[in-house]
Amino acid sequence: MVFISYSRKDSPTVEELVARLKKDGFEVWFDREKLDPGAAWKQIIMDNITSCAVFVPIISHHTEKGVMDRF
Repeated sequence: MVFISYSRKDSPTVEELVARLKKDGFEVWFDREKLDPGAAWKQIIMDNITSCAVFVPIISHHTEKGVMDRF
Protein backbone atom coordinates (compact mmCIF):
# COMPACT_ATOMS: atom_id res chain seq x y z
CA MET A 1 0.00 0.00 0.00
CA VAL A 2 1.18 3.53 -0.83
CA PHE A 3 0.63 6.22 1.80
CA ILE A 4 0.75 9.82 0.58
CA SER A 5 1.42 12.66 2.99
CA TYR A 6 0.59 16.11 1.68
CA SER A 7 -0.64 19.62 2.40
CA ARG A 8 -4.33 20.21 1.65
CA LYS A 9 -3.20 23.10 -0.53
CA ASP A 10 -1.59 20.53 -2.84
CA SER A 11 -4.82 18.54 -3.19
CA PRO A 12 -5.31 18.97 -6.95
CA THR A 13 -1.83 17.61 -7.68
CA VAL A 14 -2.19 14.81 -5.14
CA GLU A 15 -5.58 13.78 -6.52
CA GLU A 16 -3.99 13.41 -9.96
CA LEU A 17 -1.16 11.33 -8.47
CA VAL A 18 -3.60 9.09 -6.58
CA ALA A 19 -5.67 8.53 -9.73
CA ARG A 20 -2.56 7.64 -11.73
CA LEU A 21 -1.24 5.25 -9.08
CA LYS A 22 -4.62 3.50 -8.86
CA LYS A 23 -4.82 3.27 -12.66
CA ASP A 24 -1.40 1.61 -12.60
CA GLY A 25 -2.67 -0.97 -10.10
CA PHE A 26 -1.36 0.39 -6.81
CA GLU A 27 -3.38 0.36 -3.61
CA VAL A 28 -3.29 3.92 -2.25
CA TRP A 29 -4.23 5.11 1.22
CA PHE A 30 -5.75 8.55 0.62
CA ASP A 31 -7.23 10.34 3.60
CA ARG A 32 -10.14 11.82 1.67
CA GLU A 33 -11.30 8.32 0.82
CA LYS A 34 -10.29 6.48 3.99
CA LEU A 35 -11.07 8.81 6.92
CA ASP A 36 -14.64 9.13 8.10
CA PRO A 37 -15.79 12.31 9.88
CA GLY A 38 -15.28 11.97 13.60
CA ALA A 39 -12.82 9.10 13.23
CA ALA A 40 -9.76 8.82 15.46
CA TRP A 41 -7.73 10.26 12.60
CA LYS A 42 -4.42 10.55 14.41
CA GLN A 43 -4.29 6.84 15.30
CA ILE A 44 -5.63 5.74 11.91
CA ILE A 45 -2.99 7.77 10.08
CA MET A 46 -0.16 6.54 12.30
CA ASP A 47 -1.30 2.90 11.91
CA ASN A 48 -1.33 3.25 8.13
CA ILE A 49 2.04 4.98 8.01
CA THR A 50 3.56 2.12 10.00
CA SER A 51 2.01 -0.57 7.82
CA CYS A 52 2.46 0.94 4.36
CA ALA A 53 4.97 -0.47 1.88
CA VAL A 54 5.75 2.95 0.40
CA PHE A 55 5.53 6.36 2.10
CA VAL A 56 5.40 9.29 -0.32
CA PRO A 57 5.79 12.74 1.24
CA ILE A 58 4.71 15.52 -1.08
CA ILE A 59 6.98 18.46 -0.32
CA SER A 60 6.12 21.86 -1.76
CA HIS A 61 6.08 25.49 -0.74
CA HIS A 62 2.79 24.65 1.01
CA THR A 63 4.40 22.13 3.34
CA GLU A 64 4.27 23.48 6.86
CA LYS A 65 7.38 23.70 8.96
CA GLY A 66 7.05 21.38 11.94
CA VAL A 67 3.99 19.52 10.64
CA MET A 68 5.04 16.34 12.43
CA ASP A 69 5.08 18.23 15.74
CA ARG A 70 1.31 17.78 15.73
CA PHE A 71 1.74 14.04 16.21
